[in-house]
Amino acid sequence: MQQIRPDLWITEPYFPEPDGFPDLKFHGYLLTRPDGNLLIHTSEHEADHDVIAKLGGVSRQYLAHGHEAEPGIAKIRKRFGSILLAHRAAEADVSIHTELDHPLDGGEAFEDGVEVFAAPGHTASNVALKVKSETGETYLFVGDTIFPRRGEWHGAVFPDEGGDTVTLQKSLAGLAGHHADLVLFGVTISDEPARRFSPESWRAALDEASASIGQM
Repeated sequence: MQQIRPDLWITEPYFPEPDGFPDLKFHGYLLTRPDGNLLIHTSEHEADHDVIAKLGGVSRQYLAHGHEAEPGIAKIRKRFGSILLAHRAAEADVSIHTELDHPLDGGEAFEDGVEVFAAPGHTASNVALKVKSETGETYLFVGDTIFPRRGEWHGAVFPDEGGDTVTLQKSLAGLAGHHADLVLFGVTISDEPARRFSPESWRAALDEASASIGQM
């Protein structure tokens, strides 16, 4: 794991498709907090879990969509006794490995400082998470709604999992209203997983991703 902010760590990347997309990486983030650490997305490496244990474990784990329901979610829950939260449309994916403790719809605001926004289109289960850091900064976790690929911004649709181009374009347009000090991506393709944007450059990235859908 690597510390990227005083209260934020990024896990070692996980390569879910080594044959078809060898440079596609999943990223997870640990947000350390006095009232219980938060794990955003997934962490599939036990070496990371050992570091997480030294940092105080996991109180709640948030998935941004069903593609993050990998075997690690069961290991994390068993080791740390954490609560697992994801969109209710991801419950079938989660149930392959463990139970979903708290189904989300989007629009929730929790006492741990996490705001949840529905952001469907990539799949039906996508959410974005906005968190006010203890440092005073705001972090925006967008899952796979938008992702960087070799210096370009992309969006992708999985129709067999409830994804839809028009819906994703609406979600991308909606994210333009959520400016943050740091935007963190659940997946990257040969690119960096965390970026700082001005409001103008964030809108430009979202527009580029919207225009890219179907071109991968």
